[in-house]
Amino acid sequence: MPEIEYRLLEPESAGEVLTVQRAAFLAEARLYGTTEIPPLVETLEDMRHELATAIVMGAVRAGRLVGAGRLTVDGEIGWVSRLAVAPDQQANGIGSGLLGALEAAAPPEVRRYQLAAGHKSGANVAMYERRGYREFSRQVDSAGVELVLMGKDRN
Repeated sequence: MPEIEYRLLEPESAGEVLTVQRAAFLAEARLYGTTEIPPLVETLEDMRHELATAIVMGAVRAGRLVGAGRLTVDGEIGWVSRLAVAPDQQANGIGSGLLGALEAAAPPEVRRYQLAAGHKSGANVAMYERRGYREFSRQVDSAGVELVLMGKDRN
């Protein structure tokens, strides 16, 4: 199997990122019984804006975008979001690799990483825990999904 290359993505990748994101988050929609979760209602224009204003990393295998995630800097906090891996590429370490690439791409002022995961998304929560993230709070999102807020300090 060809190696994965992790790289920064530009706004012209918006359509491709949105396709991977929607494919990846369909399983989450089934799990929670709603397609109104934020990653599925994001528009192409929203995605272009995110690519222009956030740090967006892609996982590329043999020229194909197979995963993406973003890091939004808010002072000393780097918020990781929309970590998505194409369904046919999941369970191969790509999500963990993307998380590491996002953390490495954070500017020096970021002292802590934080993220949110659905409370029923056990495999995702477990992967974040293996990477050093710990739950610090819970909240409900706009779709009514209970989110586990997790964070870790930057080394």
